[in-house]
Amino acid sequence: MPLAWVLFFLVLCKGEAMAYSDPSLLREFEARVRLNERENELVSALCNFTGQQKGVLLREIILDFAQKVLSGQADLPAQRSMGESPQQVRITAA
Repeated sequence: MPLAWVLFFLVLCKGEAMAYSDPSLLREFEARVRLNERENELVSALCNFTGQQKGVLLREIILDFAQKVLSGQADLPAQRSMGESPQQVRITAA
């Protein structure tokens, strides 16, 4: 957590320890996503369109998709080999 946020919370709490209202909602786990230039431009365009931060938007998309897959409302995309492009998967899957 950046120092500025720590100082902000200390001022907000007047130096007292602030308890999180529901500790189960605290997001403490990280996942990294690496994007190429084209993918990054696409996600950035979606962020600009929706006004959301990139991390928040991607988290919502990932969690929504995971929930749909696990409930049977969506299928996983075809798994591809290392170095294989999505276009190659569509061509070979057809």
